[in-house]
Amino acid sequence: MKNLESENLSIIWIEWGRKIPKYLENNIYLHNLLFPDLLQYLISDFKPSDSLLESRVKHVVLEQIPKSSYLERFDEISEKRAEIYSQKNFWIGTTRRFFLLYDFMHFASLSKAIHVESDNVLLNLDQTERLFTEKDWSIAFPLQSSTLGCGSIFLVRDLSGL
Repeated sequence: MKNLESENLSIIWIEWGRKIPKYLENNIYLHNLLFPDLLQYLISDFKPSDSLLESRVKHVVLEQIPKSSYLERFDEISEKRAEIYSQKNFWIGTTRRFFLLYDFMHFASLSKAIHVESDNVLLNLDQTERLFTEKDWSIAFPLQSSTLGCGSIFLVRDLSGL
């Protein structure tokens, strides 16, 4: 999959382990309207609706992406994890998305990307693009507090940061 526009900034949506929710489809349509020149990828293990496939989003079937040793190790650890925390599957799923993001970016030869959770909206692309011109970071994400990050909108400027 080397013919993807590797230098253009793109949004990557990752939805695995469940059918693609209608709100994600609506969100992809919304981002098409807000940012018509911004390439979007949907990585999933379920087929999107026909209307979404006809939109400008590029659907990539999860099974097409080779698993990195990082993802294999994470999956191995996740299988053995004791269920002492509430929402076990939520936290594993949330964390696994970042390994999938790494694998997809590596597979597609993308050097930079915006990962957006399925229920979030990117409102200011100009400011986001400006961040990508700065040289002193490899990943960026919002903070919920001085010590707690949030992966709702996650920027990758350098794959090594993942």
